[in-house]
Amino acid sequence: MSYFAGYAGYAGYAGYAGYAGYAGYAGYAGYAGYSGIAPLTDTSASPLGADALLRSREALYVPPSGPAAWQGQWSAPKRWDTDDVANPPAMLPPTEDHANLMRWDMRIRAALLDVELLGQLEFTQPDPETLQLSSRAASGALVKITRPSRSVFEAQLEWVESWSTRREERLGEIVSQQLPQVAHWASLLQLTPQRHRHTLELLETALRFAMLVVMRFKHALCCPRPSEYSPNVQPLIPVPNYSALPSGHATESHMATHLLLALTAQSPGSALAQQLRRLAARISDNRVVAGLHFPVDSAAGQVLGIALATYFTALATQQAATEGWTFIGTEASATPDWNPEAIYGAALPDHLQRDARVLTDPAAAPMLRQLWKLARAEQIDMGFR
Repeated sequence: MSYFAGYAGYAGYAGYAGYAGYAGYAGYAGYAGYSGIAPLTDTSASPLGADALLRSREALYVPPSGPAAWQGQWSAPKRWDTDDVANPPAMLPPTEDHANLMRWDMRIRAALLDVELLGQLEFTQPDPETLQLSSRAASGALVKITRPSRSVFEAQLEWVESWSTRREERLGEIVSQQLPQVAHWASLLQLTPQRHRHTLELLETALRFAMLVVMRFKHALCCPRPSEYSPNVQPLIPVPNYSALPSGHATESHMATHLLLALTAQSPGSALAQQLRRLAARISDNRVVAGLHFPVDSAAGQVLGIALATYFTALATQQAATEGWTFIGTEASATPDWNPEAIYGAALPDHLQRDARVLTDPAAAPMLRQLWKLARAEQIDMGFR
């Protein structure tokens, strides 16, 4: 079983602290494969190619004549503005033009989007057991999570151990779902890098956002994992080196679900909506089966994922308000009877509270709006109108 040691790479989530590491998400859909010849434009890894470019330039170079001769080196002088008709090259490109976003390298776009999203947020601790996430441009909390008592975790430990009987049945899912479950979403929506590069980039942005936020909640609430309570748990895969609640997989999968439902304009009762919600619940359950989480971790992650997805979509579509949520862990049942569908009903369980509408700033995320429009156009092309 030594091959499982390779999954210790899950610790790579620490790379979230290094923004350059975001480029690794490009591997989700093989972004380099957009064009078969695209990789050939980069000669930096080949000394021979770099030497060829050096010698070729020396042979081809046409020296300009006169101080402004460079303007005549194009058949039509390059211009970026629409104001100075008499002297086209006199102006530089306009500033703060977010239509330029797609001109930059993917890693740069990722950093810009992260700054735009995270710059809106504020974390506060209204009491020692609670962390609250708010938007600086909003009134009210986007989501507030109070951690459960130790007695709730200890009571659910028996359930974690009983679910271990499902490990053999779900082994393939558990192992393959250690990192974001893009293959599952792509299978349901027929996502391909050739036709949906903007959709995949938007999904990647949402997953980064979710992971950064959930790590802040994990740090603050500091809830031990099942294997820290009992040696009988014996997790199936390596235990991540951070705390349990909220479940990151539950947060990511529910955020992805609600983002994709909004992007494809699905009604709550559609077959696609039902399957995406079931997928998010199954991904969450698999982490309990693997011995990494309590059911209450998944319940908290579901609330956080839905709250983040609703807020993310509101920013992307310039909505003036989003929905706030409160998860009261101290009211969570000691028995793991949480129903993933209960959050969509009118009568919520005791540990959930749907808060008043939270006002947002419709102009707060212009770069995210730009990416959303491109992704939405791809889905319209697929027939999701």
